[in-house]
Amino acid sequence: ITENKKNNILTIEADLSKLTSAYESDKPDNFILASALNYEDYNPILLTQDKALINKSRGLGIPTLTVFEFKNDKK
Repeated sequence: ITENKKNNILTIEADLSKLTSAYESDKPDNFILASALNYEDYNPILLTQDKALINKSRGLGIPTLTVFEFKNDKK
């Protein structure tokens, strides 16, 4: 994890070894999923509108919300 305090940017490297071989390593979605899995101890919630990413993340047990679900939960 690297942090740029000037711009408030946090950069993490995805550990693709947390994904099974069924996931192609060069797909951007898989970097997102692996990053979320790196933070399992912090109970991350993935927020996305991408239906394929939603299906993959829920299949891996990563709590996932659509933007619509997130907005309705806030009311």
